[in-house]
Amino acid sequence: DTSSSPHANLSGTPTREIDLARVLHSVGSISEELRLDEVIARVLEAAMTLVGADHGLLVLDQGGELMLVAEADSLEQRRIYPDPLLLRDAAARAPVGLVNFVARTGQSVVLDDAREDLRFAGDHYLEASEVRSILALPMRKGERRLGVLVLENHLTTHGFAATSIEALRMITS
Repeated sequence: DTSSSPHANLSGTPTREIDLARVLHSVGSISEELRLDEVIARVLEAAMTLVGADHGLLVLDQGGELMLVAEADSLEQRRIYPDPLLLRDAAARAPVGLVNFVARTGQSVVLDDAREDLRFAGDHYLEASEVRSILALPMRKGERRLGVLVLENHLTTHGFAATSIEALRMITS
């Protein structure tokens, strides 16, 4: 029974080992950065590395509005928006319904099979993209909402291991 193994996720599939030293190095180097765009890029890249995502989005609350501030992919292509996009206007770039739900409720969401999970049916991005599994985590400082981190896997369903998700939750809360 792989469900009791420390190397299985909640669905019983094998997981990737967490390279904690690499994550801590990434997080530690973030505090050394002075430029906001580099800090944002490193946070996104560290989160993607931790869970094995191939695409990530960072949505931040700026003055009560959710704004898409950055995105990155596994090809080390990143885009930091000097003029962030209003989330409601970014339906082609982000799962707006999913992000709004996570921001509003403060609950993490994992869609192990984004094509079959109907909780966010009708979300333009999820319907139009090739996302197989997706993870959205609230980012908070105390009671204050900072934003939402969205990580995607375009290659496989059940793409995120429970241990990696838990480690990422500790970093984002």
